Amino acid sequence: MNDTAKTTDINEEPMMKNVCAYCRVSTNIPHQKGSYESQLEYYENMIRSKVGWSFIGIYADYVKSGTKKKGRTDFMRMLEDCEAGEIDIICTKSISRFARNTVECIKIVRELKKKQIDVYFEKENIHTLSEKSEFLISIYSSVAQAESESISSNQKWSIQKRFMNGITIKVDDIMGIDDDGIKKVGQDVEKVTLELLEEMVDEDSELISIYYGEDTTKEQAEALLEKVEETYGDCDVQLEYGGQPIYYFLLSVE
Repeated sequence: MNDTAKTTDINEEPMMKNVCAYCRVSTNIPHQKGSYESQLEYYENMIRSKVGWSFIGIYADYVKSGTKKKGRTDFMRMLEDCEAGEIDIICTKSISRFARNTVECIKIVRELKKKQIDVYFEKENIHTLSEKSEFLISIYSSVAQAESESISSNQKWSIQKRFMNGITIKVDDIMGIDDDGIKKVGQDVEKVTLELLEEMVDEDSELISIYYGEDTTKEQAEALLEKVEETYGDCDVQLEYGGQPIYYFLLSVE
């Protein structure tokens, strides 16, 4: 009896995966533009550095809402290219960058999974082709959606309160917020943050903690850190990446 077996050429190169990235920044203020451009550069370099990955491009939406896929031009174009079989892996910063609507997020992931297309959420370290991915995505995206809705509600209440107090908030203003509502407004993130911090720090303060969000670059955070250290030399100052959406900086003073 003759046995037959499939032979493999040891010199045969493994099949390359077509990999893209999806990036989004959801406001139109100048500070966010740096984050948007940083994401584009980061993901191109990251994908090109991976063995077995073929960089096919970046899909990017600027000044779009993350709560609905309608209106996100490049997001929709990416899904069309997935349907056409042109994409194997999608890399994105986080679930909150992909979508803040839980039902829609899971629906899209399921559709892509049927086509064996993996979505890699870097912040959460989730690959959607893994067995537990849907459970984890439902948790993370529910939190992101609730956070977005809560922030929107709180900001509307706080803005209404400020108008009653005779303080005007212009379009694209950055808001410095504490437990009592909006304290500072302006066009410059760093300036507003420093002004808010000035109200928080007193003679008994010993520790200032700064957590920068997912739309703030490390360079921007370190520039703020340097000014805080110069201004409050008697306090210990620590800087950490918080990764929070919406808020550029979260501040804590002890």
